Amino acid sequence: MGMAKNTALLLAVAGFLLFNISLALAVFSNPSLRLFSDYLSSYGEPGSPSAPFFNYGAMLAGVIVILVFLSLKKPASTNLGAAACLIGALCGVALVGVGVYPTTTSLHYPLSEAYFALASLSVLTYSADYA
Repeated sequence: MGMAKNTALLLAVAGFLLFNISLALAVFSNPSLRLFSDYLSSYGEPGSPSAPFFNYGAMLAGVIVILVFLSLKKPASTNLGAAACLIGALCGVALVGVGVYPTTTSLHYPLSEAYFALASLSVLTYSADYA
């Protein structure tokens, strides 16, 4: 595994841990919400005790997603791999937007939908590049 892929892997693990820790803190700080009954974005509602954990966690994780895909762009050997990295970086931008624009704003839901769509598309495209 090359240096760029090692960097991407370490960043991905750090982002995974960061987001899950911030989500756990959001869940435990807001007993009025239930993890499996409420929308995940409800933890980011302004004024709620969970908002800082969820929103800053989403923003930081989004930055890490961008860095992961920028790290993977160097070893991408085909146009498909480069496209997957671009899609993945845009996914990170959408995740940052989810944290910046909470559920009370009109941009939150399109950004949230973009995040999930781009995440799926980037994984499929990146996988297709190595199939």
